[in-house]
Amino acid sequence: MSYNCAGMPERAARRAILVVHCRNKPLGQDVDLGAIADNTPGFSGAENDLRRATELAIKMFAHFGMSDNVGPVFYEHRNEHPFLGQTLATDGGTSDATVHLIEQEARRVLLHASEDAKKTIMQHRDALDRRVAALLANETVDRSELSTLLGPATSPLAKPKTVPVSALPDA
Repeated sequence: MSYNCAGMPERAARRAILVVHCRNKPLGQDVDLGAIADNTPGFSGAENDLRRATELAIKMFAHFGMSDNVGPVFYEHRNEHPFLGQTLATDGGTSDATVHLIEQEARRVLLHASEDAKKTIMQHRDALDRRVAALLANETVDRSELSTLLGPATSPLAKPKTVPVSALPDA
């Protein structure tokens, strides 16, 4: 079975999974398992990406002391109620004002990252469009196909830009 970089099954594997699950089940003549597999790509989804980025940003400020505004203190933050599935204020003594400050800092860093990502996408739009077309056709692209698609590397990968959290604009 073939998987993409997110660990999700590719088109042929998804079709094989559907065949197994539909075995001995009556299906209409118009049911096309290949078409269903084509329309169920493996992806993590924006909600999951945003959830993970937000959790990390909150940890940066509540747990790792990476904000001058919050300070180098560990704060308990965001307990999910096991039955209601809701995020509740903590029982650990963190004030509502501090929780609000932590959330403001997280929002600020995530907005800055989002703006940086948009700028990068716009600067490299042509290459991105070529990658999208190749992935829509094949779902995965190996290193040699990627090199053919984008051409040879012109320079080594640039060191990622780092910006101190204190230098980010206010949200």
